[in-house]
Amino acid sequence: MTILDDVYKYTLYKRVVTVEELKQFAHDTLKVDYKYLYKKFLNHLLFEEKIKRITKGMYAAKNVYNPVETQTDRYLLASKIRSSYYIGYHAALELHGCAYSAFNSVHVAVTRNSYFKPFIFENVKYKPVVRTVPDLTTETQQLTHEGTKIILSSPSRTFVDCIDHYQICGGYEEVLKSIESLGGVTIEGLLRTLDLYDKDILYRSTGYILQIIQKTSPYYGHITNEDIKNIQNKIGKKPRYLIKGSKSEYNKQWNLYVPKDFEDFLVGIR
Repeated sequence: MTILDDVYKYTLYKRVVTVEELKQFAHDTLKVDYKYLYKKFLNHLLFEEKIKRITKGMYAAKNVYNPVETQTDRYLLASKIRSSYYIGYHAALELHGCAYSAFNSVHVAVTRNSYFKPFIFENVKYKPVVRTVPDLTTETQQLTHEGTKIILSSPSRTFVDCIDHYQICGGYEEVLKSIESLGGVTIEGLLRTLDLYDKDILYRSTGYILQIIQKTSPYYGHITNEDIKNIQNKIGKKPRYLIKGSKSEYNKQWNLYVPKDFEDFLVGIR
């Protein structure tokens, strides 16, 4: 087996490989520097189309031994974009097994100093969501996916994140149809996430939506009225709108103006 074969075998094993991983492989296994590896071997593999450049600093291996494997795993790819991250929003709904619809995009939560430029690879869009609160560890979890550990938001943080950024998750219709069957949401996890973001409108919208879903969905049967009250105790005194600019009715409990047909819509998805 040649060195070129070894390099290809390594990229095939990793499936998605970063420059940092290749540098480590070059140093530890091949005893060469990365520049030599790139000029001598990576360029050759790129020319032969055994690997593909995803974006700057990332490559995907093409399995020439199994032509059926044509699509690079989107979650594995997303997990390699930045070292500090979590996969969230609609992609997290997918990984938790409750997404109502299939999306062709993956949103990755990052901090300001680890922002990446959105890109498209194999018709899938990869987009950053910059968290103004730079905590990417609270209410996150590791999942072994395709033999690789990836980080995603917990069910509780996914619930809050999807309400907080409902526009990028397909709108409230998609969010509600998905989170009604999202298992594993806890009041402790919701409060940890809500307190982390500390946004008044998010306490209200999360509490209001949780209260409605809690009444009918078997996934939320463990949520009590006292739990709902714990969220309600954190809301402010000034009225707010769930969706600005919509024709709304006032909900006294949550001091919130809610679109007139909002609860009718929720009844319709049960």
